[in-house]
Amino acid sequence: MDRWIPDHGDDVYDVMLNQTNVRDNNNKWGRVGVTGHIKLDGPYDACDPAVEIFSNKFYDKTQNHWSDRKEFILHPKSYAWLEMDYGKEENESVVNDIPKSSSEVEPEESKLDPQVAKFISLICNVSMMAQQMMEIGYNAKELQLRKLSKSIISKGYEVLQRISEMIERYDRARIEELSGEFYTVIPHDFGFKKMNTPQKLKQKIEMVEALGEIELATKLLSVDQGLQDDPLYYQYQQLNCGLTPVRVDSEEFSMGMLLFNEYIVYNTKQIKMRYVIQVRVIYK
Repeated sequence: MDRWIPDHGDDVYDVMLNQTNVRDNNNKWGRVGVTGHIKLDGPYDACDPAVEIFSNKFYDKTQNHWSDRKEFILHPKSYAWLEMDYGKEENESVVNDIPKSSSEVEPEESKLDPQVAKFISLICNVSMMAQQMMEIGYNAKELQLRKLSKSIISKGYEVLQRISEMIERYDRARIEELSGEFYTVIPHDFGFKKMNTPQKLKQKIEMVEALGEIELATKLLSVDQGLQDDPLYYQYQQLNCGLTPVRVDSEEFSMGMLLFNEYIVYNTKQIKMRYVIQVRVIYK
């Protein structure tokens, strides 16, 4: 049935359910690109029978009533509901045409300074964000970054907090259970490992932190239809800060390079690594 039904308020009758079992190393959202089981009901002369079937199926899979989904409780051996943000456009996939490197990103025509336009096109590139998340296991095809909601990220943080407590208690069974709950809330392509060490936990905390930043960025940087003529300039305004390239032949640039080099030397000594970094532009 249609996702939006007249006279039903803001309810969207479309759900994404996920279930992960770390112990048996399997998950139940289906492999990407594979069509799963499909069952069509209807057609109906009225929307109420369709809503009833939808609501009953939701309860059957999650043990939660559709009307109470905002207070969703995850039950053992049941599916989790991944609340998505339907306020974003669906006609673009963040995993299509992902650039191989940041150097391949070309800014669109804009009234911004070319160097500023290049920088804005890099930091606002959601496809590149998706690529980085996919490299550490996040399934951007299953749950697009543009569809992330605050509730999903909050649930991810909450589960990680409980895992941290179980690591301190050395409760292996509970860690295994909670690891599965985390992978259920935050879909992964690979790496369904128990988070039984502080190091593994830290990696997932950093992932959720990055997802939180992306969720905010996609909202701040989404382009209104009426502003398509110069989206880069619109996104620049949304950042609410000024950016001006520093002239290479200026004293300001030389001072910036001096401070930058001191910073790099100090930090590489701390981690006993060496970097060769080429500075192309300094902004103020």
